[in-house]
Amino acid sequence: MLRKALFYTLIAAVPSFCVFYFWASSSNLDVSEKYVIKQYNEDQVSKTDTLRAITFNIGYLSGMTNNLATERKKELFDINLSASIKALGDLSPSIIGLQEVDYDAYRSFHLNQADTLAQTLQFTHGYHSVNWDKRYVPFPYGLPSYNFRKIVSGQSIIAEGAFFNAETFKLSDPSEAPFYYKAFYLDRLIQKVDWVVGEDTVTVLNLHLEAFDQQTRMMQAERLVSLYEFYYQKGPVLILGDFNSRQSELDNDAMRLLMRSPDIGSAISWEQYQQDSVSYFTYSSANPSYMIDYILYNKNFIVPIGSRVVQEIEEVSDHLPVLFDFMLAH
Repeated sequence: MLRKALFYTLIAAVPSFCVFYFWASSSNLDVSEKYVIKQYNEDQVSKTDTLRAITFNIGYLSGMTNNLATERKKELFDINLSASIKALGDLSPSIIGLQEVDYDAYRSFHLNQADTLAQTLQFTHGYHSVNWDKRYVPFPYGLPSYNFRKIVSGQSIIAEGAFFNAETFKLSDPSEAPFYYKAFYLDRLIQKVDWVVGEDTVTVLNLHLEAFDQQTRMMQAERLVSLYEFYYQKGPVLILGDFNSRQSELDNDAMRLLMRSPDIGSAISWEQYQQDSVSYFTYSSANPSYMIDYILYNKNFIVPIGSRVVQEIEEVSDHLPVLFDFMLAH
């Protein structure tokens, strides 16, 4: 009798579970709301020939708690936001590529982190692309009180100077993943904008590649190569992002494929990395062990001046930013 009662209880629960599954995995936004350019301030003309780019996976400003099943208080995000604004403001970047930035998420108290950073740092424009839009994400696993719940998150490019010809390219999903994993999957994207710098235009690509499936990451890197090779002879190209590919794996991962591209350079070169690898680790911020965040560029149009990992920002994210000073070749 007990088994029979349990069987009927499970059967009765199936419709409720299906309703929750389809509701939770559905979108909050219309497609037209997912990829937007915003203007925050009046356009500014750069007063120097030297430009500064930063790439930063901010991990929704959750520090080292990123994917942990733990309670997060608003105070944590307020402290990390203030520390980010202070550190980034002191560096005076011309452009920043952000990954894992929340626009409206339960886990980060519904603050639009991209707008807040752009406005506070007095940037003029931002291009925002949503790559995770779910009504309820049942992760991290454990107590429901730890679940991310509502998520509207993605990638942003914020800068001094206008953007045009903005596009977002969705990358391939892990083909072998089960359907329920794909239903809640964080889409991997490449953002592209043409960034106006005085009388010049720089093609900027901002990306976040697959973290767990190497075959999928290689397919995504092939798409990046095709985009780079389409633009690299036409003018300056700047690639910012979290590649999830270690420098030490140049022989068997995405970075090896990318660095075969014509005229491509890395802000932190392989030679620099070999001489002092510890100084260039970007993950994790609490215990830097390897480099997975990069800035790449086409050497025929961009002249490097200097680069480093911004270690002084400490643990506002689980990643550390990479900084690149450069000039445009004329």
